[in-house]
Amino acid sequence: MSATSLPQRLAIRVISEDPVIQFAAEELKHYLARATGREVAVDTAAAEGLVLGLMADLPGVPAPGVANPELDDAIHIDTRGASGIVAGINPRSVLLAVYRYLTELGCRWVRPGDDGAYVPSLEQLGDVRVSETPSYRHRGVCIEGAVSYEHVRDMVDWLPKLGFNGYFIQFREAHTFFDRWYRHTGNPKQAGEALPVEKAREYTEQLEKEIKRRGLLYHKVGHGWTCEPFGIPGLGWEEEARSAPPEVAKYLAEVRGKRDFWKGVALNTNLCYSNPEVRRIIVEAVVAYAREQLGHNELGDVAERELRAKHSRPEQLREQLEALKAGWPKLRERLRAQLLPVATLRQMLHDAGAPTEPEQIGITRARLRQSYWQAFCLRRRFTVLDLAVRTGRLAGCLEEIFGPNGLWPISAAGSAPAREQN
Repeated sequence: MSATSLPQRLAIRVISEDPVIQFAAEELKHYLARATGREVAVDTAAAEGLVLGLMADLPGVPAPGVANPELDDAIHIDTRGASGIVAGINPRSVLLAVYRYLTELGCRWVRPGDDGAYVPSLEQLGDVRVSETPSYRHRGVCIEGAVSYEHVRDMVDWLPKLGFNGYFIQFREAHTFFDRWYRHTGNPKQAGEALPVEKAREYTEQLEKEIKRRGLLYHKVGHGWTCEPFGIPGLGWEEEARSAPPEVAKYLAEVRGKRDFWKGVALNTNLCYSNPEVRRIIVEAVVAYAREQLGHNELGDVAERELRAKHSRPEQLREQLEALKAGWPKLRERLRAQLLPVATLRQMLHDAGAPTEPEQIGITRARLRQSYWQAFCLRRRFTVLDLAVRTGRLAGCLEEIFGPNGLWPISAAGSAPAREQN
């Protein structure tokens, strides 16, 4: 890494109005100012300086092939002194690229909180060239132990600085972890007080804003599904000397001839999933929660109605798959005789003046790929999509279509690779 002397004023040009990328620009501005002592400005009209944005918006930036540009990260850094490119495949990746660039300049974040940051004094900026994708899609941390709001807030802030891309808040409001801290559970030297559930929910809502601010992948709940749908609070693992009420006990797993909370802990108790009413209640609870989080919209309402209409019970699915297996040899030959090869279809459409590429009808390939799953959800009539889902082959088929060697390979930008566009 070579180095170049600094101008008195550093500029950052942002090629996006995305709030996560705007936040990334402010972080870059903050740490460069601390490191150099220079004035640093975020200037969309700057002729020179560091350019910050998405790979898709920056000509000449190589786009690595990833399975899903929204979930998978990739960064590209190519700077010389105070000029160059800092880019990512998605807004979160742009933030990761900023921290990686600062790391290459010598910054370190050894623990959460501002007092865990080491920012060197720089008289010049080294040239940095990094282009990479992480080894794993999910690189996150889960809330655990006894934590204050400030602990988790600082952790969320710290994670992307080290290349992590997600956070998981257990339960709907993580009450048990916050409560342990504010009660000072296990600390005989300091008195504490119970934390109201409402306060834990308030903390969780504030933390969700911090997670969204950085574009991190957000995972939530996990625990609690087996309790709250049946009217039983599932806030933690504390043992209680209580038995399940009769109206709940009938839904619990039978252990040694008895249906009751396992060792008095509702959260550790399995349900009787052979009971169809249990499955129905759980599904209803999950759907209600999804509605609460995502809100109602016309497509969502249609998808819920159509999926309910074509839902198959396990024994029905088994019958369908056995019938398919028995009839597949003849069905396969009929399909081969009827269906035209894709190359023939494309040529026929081209000859008729019809579009043959997603871009010709104004959608990206990433959106088209996602629409296969959406189409499956929107019709109760049995189609080839239902066949692919029931046999567990839809994801593989989509990879064949949109993978590097497929009909419509997807670039990092979610559209055709540059070589096709040219």
